[in-house]
Amino acid sequence: MEEDSNKYQYECLDCKETVILTEKSQIRCTYCSYRILRKKRSDKPVQFEAR
Repeated sequence: MEEDSNKYQYECLDCKETVILTEKSQIRCTYCSYRILRKKRSDKPVQFEAR
């Protein structure tokens, strides 16, 4: 049985649409074909302890 590939959310910097990509898909917006995407931030808060 094959496992589902991880899916990641990216934002296109040209058209601002949310694009969902898998590990093997091309890095390209599915709406406008722009090739520069930004990974969306996680919803979980992240806290670091400074020394």
